[in-house]
Amino acid sequence: MKRIILCADDYSQSPAINRAILELVGMGRLDAVSSLTLSPTWHSDARNLKIAGSAQHGLHFNLTLPFSQPERRVSCILAAAMLGKLDRKMIRSAFEKQWNGYTRAMGSPPDFVDGHQHVHVFPTVRDVVMECLSEFGSKCWVRTLQPPVGLQSGPFKKHLLERMSRSLTDKLEEAGIATNQYFAGFRSYRSAGKFRQSFNRWINASDEPLLIMCHPGRPSSDLSDPIRESRVEEFHYLTSEYFRSDRKSALRSPLDSIFTEPAS
Repeated sequence: MKRIILCADDYSQSPAINRAILELVGMGRLDAVSSLTLSPTWHSDARNLKIAGSAQHGLHFNLTLPFSQPERRVSCILAAAMLGKLDRKMIRSAFEKQWNGYTRAMGSPPDFVDGHQHVHVFPTVRDVVMECLSEFGSKCWVRTLQPPVGLQSGPFKKHLLERMSRSLTDKLEEAGIATNQYFAGFRSYRSAGKFRQSFNRWINASDEPLLIMCHPGRPSSDLSDPIRESRVEEFHYLTSEYFRSDRKSALRSPLDSIFTEPAS
């Protein structure tokens, strides 16, 4: 039987996203939640998350969504990262601020770290994240983006992120930090009504342990969120009996069963 961990990203981005994620955690439909700690409502949102139900909680490291300030385009950050022109001190300051914001609100360090728009796999960013985790003596795991064999096709952006993630995987192993074995969740958010189809394609692609990201949300008029309609589709599916039946083939197992442990 397949071993799957379902992680919802973007908690604390907006009330509509929060409501959906909290409801899904309470229903036992999610295994992990990744949070944006720069949100102005993060501290109160953290209290709600802690009492919602059983799930692992992670830091969704964010460089592109400053909330009250203009959005930084992820393409600009990626271009600077590929050219080696990212400000390392700025990245470290941002990570420390978000890490400390997480630990203050949740009362403990995160169970895992990933990145909003996957910025944590970018060159320079991944080095800073690794450096901080080693200095903090963290026991958390870090999300990587390696797909199982059955999901290796896709657009150029997906392949680029996967290729950058392979370097992160190597660094994690060298540093003795755990990571997920395989990853799924990339899809076109313009394809309305296709989330169930995508989910079944992911879980049927491989018998290997699999981490799947999702982005559920309640209906919202927030025009700054380009995937707000897709979030509602995901939420409706994840609360449905279709999801329960589709996942019967997957073993809901302890989180540590999907990870690759670094070589000793």
